[in-house]
Amino acid sequence: YFIPNAQFEGRIAKTHKASNTAFRGFGGPQGMAVVEAVMNHAAQVLELDPALVRSRNFYGPAPRNETPYGQEIIPSDNRLERIYSQLMEESDYQARRQKIEEFNKESRWVKRGIGFQPVKFGISFTTSFLNQAGALVLMYADGSVQLNHGGTEMGQGLHTKMLAICAHELGADLSLSSTTKYINGHSDCLGGVVLSNNPEWYEKMVFAQKAIGLNPSPFDSWLISRGVKTLAVRMQKHAENALAFATCLEAHAKTNFVRYPFLESHPQHAIAKAQMTGGSGIVTAEFDLSLEAARKMLSRFEVFALAESLGGIESLVCHPASMTHASIPREQREAVGIRDGLVRFSVGIEHIDDLIVDFEHAIG
Repeated sequence: YFIPNAQFEGRIAKTHKASNTAFRGFGGPQGMAVVEAVMNHAAQVLELDPALVRSRNFYGPAPRNETPYGQEIIPSDNRLERIYSQLMEESDYQARRQKIEEFNKESRWVKRGIGFQPVKFGISFTTSFLNQAGALVLMYADGSVQLNHGGTEMGQGLHTKMLAICAHELGADLSLSSTTKYINGHSDCLGGVVLSNNPEWYEKMVFAQKAIGLNPSPFDSWLISRGVKTLAVRMQKHAENALAFATCLEAHAKTNFVRYPFLESHPQHAIAKAQMTGGSGIVTAEFDLSLEAARKMLSRFEVFALAESLGGIESLVCHPASMTHASIPREQREAVGIRDGLVRFSVGIEHIDDLIVDFEHAIG
């Protein structure tokens, strides 16, 4: 951007700790964050489209071709206006923005947006002595590992993927899982499991089992092993049913919003698609209902059982305001989004038509 009337100040900070974030970039990302905030604020004050405000402040012909630090922008190198015009046309920006505004006027809880921002950034990462964003692995005496991968998380699940890679490549010794929910899958057993591929840890765990008595009963062990055999096919059906059920809820007139990661309306939909092959069976929805109306709806379910659990083959429905969070004052509940119309469904593996009919009968 050409900003002739601005003053910039920089301060150098030093720390004795290893960097835990990719928000460095020699000041580049910080500078972009500041100037884009300025553009957004100007757009709000002027009540203009932020894209228009940005385009009006692009570098241009002289004298609008000098950077704040005195560097001249060569006209042949400035392709920003051409790229902007091409993007606006090919993305059908104006029509899409109009549709989004119309959607936001009608939608109370789910909001959509569209926007873009230009980036001017000198690339010097290929020069070794300038590359401060390199990967760094710190291994501590207690066995813990800290990984700085030098990448920027942009919703693609980079941190989660690097965590899995680090654990695999460095041979993480322990993995903990609950067997009570989906692994068992039949709501008839309580348990947990610690997994290890390290013989030394295995011996410690066996000793603890014998010394402390951390052994499940033979029957519980059989129940869990039975569940593991069908885990893959059950999870596939859970995810399939939950997506269809969530889609049905989202289309209902009394629904304020639905939270299920594999719905396109979910705020983290892109992250979920990048990290997971399915969305599990938990669906949360808020309906335009009072506390009494919500309780009445819950009493009419026949296929869904009213219970606080989850992860079993049978479908369950839970009302947080009167069940799991009933002891919390209303003001505190509502402050974190737990309103009277909020309902959580644990979608089982029954026929999806039965589940949808059950919901439609219950909500009336």
